[in-house]
Amino acid sequence: MAFGRPPISDLSLQSQYEAVSLNLGRYGPCTKGIFVVKSRRDGKKIIQKSMAPYYIASGKAESELSILRELQHKNVVEYIDAFIVDQDGNYDGSLYMEYCEHGNLQDYLDTRMGIQDTWIGELAIWGLLKQLVNAVAYLQYGIHDAVSATSPITGVAPGWRGVAHCDIRPWNIFLRSRGDGNNESFPDVVLGDFGFAQRADDNTTLNLGATEEDNHWRAFKLRSLNIGSALDGWSVGAIIQTSCRLGTLEPAWFSTACLSPIRGVGGVGLRYSQELDEVVGALMFDVLQGLTQIRDIAPKIQLYSQQASRGQLTARMHPKTHGTISGELE
Repeated sequence: MAFGRPPISDLSLQSQYEAVSLNLGRYGPCTKGIFVVKSRRDGKKIIQKSMAPYYIASGKAESELSILRELQHKNVVEYIDAFIVDQDGNYDGSLYMEYCEHGNLQDYLDTRMGIQDTWIGELAIWGLLKQLVNAVAYLQYGIHDAVSATSPITGVAPGWRGVAHCDIRPWNIFLRSRGDGNNESFPDVVLGDFGFAQRADDNTTLNLGATEEDNHWRAFKLRSLNIGSALDGWSVGAIIQTSCRLGTLEPAWFSTACLSPIRGVGGVGLRYSQELDEVVGALMFDVLQGLTQIRDIAPKIQLYSQQASRGQLTARMHPKTHGTISGELE
């Protein structure tokens, strides 16, 4: 179903799909499991997110579905259908979304970390960064291609209700084959799992369910920032930093890195250009004073990514000795 937006069904859709895989794991308190299923009608593979009873009873499941149904962007997971059933307090429900054949970014990074003396080429990193920024800018401002915009983003698109994802981490970013060949050698990026998402005009308290050990969330709670949009922008920077460092630096959301300026914890590493370090630093730097807005950093990302494709960035290591800053994804 190509970006269809059917209403939330009150009848079970389970008979329309057959299981392809067992539980994929890596699921949180909102779900009972994540499965790959296949449509009996056209054989198309689909992801089924089986929702936990408390998640349905609390109203959070319906909130996630209502948000996801209204989103239509190439870098945001496609909503296909859903059902929620309440039979005398016995809750059941599933969300059906597009299937991305290359899995999630965390699995990809884990695979790369298992290959000795390897890293992701800088052109590929820019491709990943541009797509993440486009996804977040769409959620926040309703703009489809912020990185390629010919004029600065000055506000929210007419009638748009901004969305804060609030859980952008590598296992919630999915990869599929490139559709237009224009991502600097990185697969198409799809942002998924909107279980913590909230509307920008929703004033209810956001409960992320974080543990005391999870400094990623705690830092933002303690500093009373505008947690939604600020956290999403910071998370994009943290993901790029982690993708550049490939195991040489503890991911920022699991460490005290988020409590310090990025240059105090190593930036993107010397294999990458000064310009990439500057952009990631702007997204993550100086949490106490507030973070760079996605709309403000998008023009700089556009400029620098164009320079990267022409090999015009400022290298911080000699490429003959330490690799190239414009290498492609292997």
